[in-house]
Amino acid sequence: MERPRVTPPRFCVLAGHAVSHTVLAQLRQLLERLAGRTEAHWILGPAQEADVLLLPRGLPLPAVAPPVSLVWLDAPGASPGVGLSLAQPLQPEALLALLCEVERRQPPRRRPAGPPAWHRAQDARTDTRVAAPSPTHRPSSRPPQSMHGAWTDTGQLYRLQRWPKPDSLTGHRYLPRLASLLMSRSLRLSALAALSNVSEAECGAFLAEMDRQGLLRRLPEDDPVPTGAEPDAAPASATPSATGWLARLRARWRHPS
Repeated sequence: MERPRVTPPRFCVLAGHAVSHTVLAQLRQLLERLAGRTEAHWILGPAQEADVLLLPRGLPLPAVAPPVSLVWLDAPGASPGVGLSLAQPLQPEALLALLCEVERRQPPRRRPAGPPAWHRAQDARTDTRVAAPSPTHRPSSRPPQSMHGAWTDTGQLYRLQRWPKPDSLTGHRYLPRLASLLMSRSLRLSALAALSNVSEAECGAFLAEMDRQGLLRRLPEDDPVPTGAEPDAAPASATPSATGWLARLRARWRHPS
């Protein structure tokens, strides 16, 4: 007896433009909760692949490839404006209604069957990190920090092993500034916030994303790793000579005239 052919789910992409990583983490959680309640399988992805692009209300519209729906992200307590919008704090039923409306009126983007290649690559990297942790990893006595929770300063030093992937720019507006600092030195969360003039919440969200990408290196407090460039040794001329003015001053105090 011939088995019925199973149609693979159609994948659709929700992306954020110039929104905080806290919002992106909330969207990822909500999409996981709403799985199976929409016709398509919605995932969080890069802006260039988006079927729906979410951006704070009032920002200039980015260049996007159709078909795509632009959705305004309204600030908490703001009155809804024109166009498709989501209010903060994000609610699962509001997001579900938005996705269903987009599915109803927007033609789907042409994609090969199955999950996008970049999404499969992300899953593969995640599985590899979970199944085979780095042999150089040293367990810490501090409680783990999750990208879904608030990152706080525990004294842990962080450093980037390499520059983040380009599509990270769409998820964090401060990425170049923060990445540049952590590429050149090892910093605590509070020091990163102070040097970058970015809030600790935003810095914590950035660290969470770098951790998700497997780019974040953790260094315990007692490691002899500098938090910045080592200061240059003082030039010889900066140290008073025993035969110079200091010797003459000492002689004057010892043998006053």
